[in-house]
Amino acid sequence: MHYHHSESWGYYTAAAATRVMADPLERVAKLASENAVVIFSLGSCCMCHAVERLFRGMGVNLTVYELDQDPRGKKMSGMIRMS
Repeated sequence: MHYHHSESWGYYTAAAATRVMADPLERVAKLASENAVVIFSLGSCCMCHAVERLFRGMGVNLTVYELDQDPRGKKMSGMIRMS
């Protein structure tokens, strides 16, 4: 699923609809280079949702990438922590 909003609400990226990239670091870099603000989120993370709501309330155009919906999510999460 890939949801686009025409307003300044940004869009959600669900892993099922994204082009498969073999390298998790490549995927993280691509998302970061194409979007001013990216939240790499987990469905169970209350802070991820709180930060998302805060930014949206401020009118920030952001992208939310749900790591737990991507089979490479754990590797991507590790890459984000290392950078």
